[in-house]
Formats: sequence, structure tokens, C-alpha cells
Amino acid sequence: MSTLVSSTERGFSGVTHSNDPADLGQPNLGREPHAPGVEVRKVNGYLGLFTTRAFEQGQTLFELRGVITDRPTMYSVQVGENEHLSPPADVREVYPEDGYLWRFLNHSCGPSTRIDARRVIAARAIAAGEQLTFNYDTTEWAMSTPFACACGHCGGRTVAGFSTLRCKLRKATLAIAAEHIRTMAARQSACDACCGGQ
Repeated sequence: MSTLVSSTERGFSGVTHSNDPADLGQPNLGREPHAPGVEVRKVNGYLGLFTTRAFEQGQTLFELRGVITDRPTMYSVQVGENEHLSPPADVREVYPEDGYLWRFLNHSCGPSTRIDARRVIAARAIAAGEQLTFNYDTTEWAMSTPFACACGHCGGRTVAGFSTLRCKLRKATLAIAAEHIRTMAARQSACDACCGGQ
């Protein structure tokens, strides 16, 4: 995050590009009990999810857990066509054993992970100490709370969900999108072909 926005305000981007050791994060604010090698750190005054060891491309880091609803919220991750995963309502702070630290996964247009079938998967080799990010457009069809991206990879575009992407970006994003997004995009394309998008 070039500029961090509070990770408690879902819908933000912030991959730190600083080389200043003071900006690299305060370790161990919380560890995911079912995700060895992952912890929450404070960086530039905000929270993010970081690795404590290296991961290989394609490796599953951990699985998402939470409460399923049929509508997106500022804090949810879409995991199915009509399924949005949120932490339980009473989860508000960073607790080392709460099991919902995935909520500190920040957005990046050049992400280190991808999410599919509730699994957080390394999109490339990830070094120890790296911040974990994913592209929100790969899981969200239409976000409840769009935001201006500050990841440093995209020029500050608005992140609002896959359905809002222009054709060229849509095609590039589809290659790494979650299965439910690929299914919804295929259905929309079929409708556009037969109905002219009406």
C-alpha cells in the first residue's frame, strides 16, 4: 500500500513500499491460529496481514471462516454468487486467537495472494515479512463500499467490483478471479450476446 487506509474500513488499499525499517510493521499483534506463518502487524499507523515465513506459488496459506450472508458489506468477502463472508458481529479488535485475521487482507492491483473457494492461495512466491494482499475485484461482483485505490500499481482507479471493470481490465482480472466471478461473468456475457446487454 502506498498510502495506508485503515484496514478496519474495508475497501482500502495500502501496500507499503517504504524501505525504512521503522515502517516495516510492528510484529505479532495477532496470529491466525489455523494459519501458521501469518500475523497482523501495524504499519504506518494501520493494520495489515504479513507473513512470518516464505510461501511457494500455489500454496494455500489458510482458509476463510466466518458468517455467510446474502448481501455484501464493507467488511465482507464474496465467496459465492450470493454468499458473502463476514467475521461474527462481536469481532471488532485484533485478538491473537480470534481466527478472523483474514479481515486485515488489504487490496492491491498487484496482489501476493488470490482467493478461491474460501482458500487464500499464494499468487506468486511470497517472502517472509511480506504483506499479504489480494485484488478485491477478483472476489467481489459489486462492492458495497467502492474506494480509490492507492496500491501504486494502477494509477488510482476506483475499486468497485468485477462488474464495473472495463473490457481490457475485465479480461486480465478474469484469469485470476474466483470461480463464482468467472461463472457470473460467463452468464453476463451470454446475456449480452443474446440480448445486446439489455
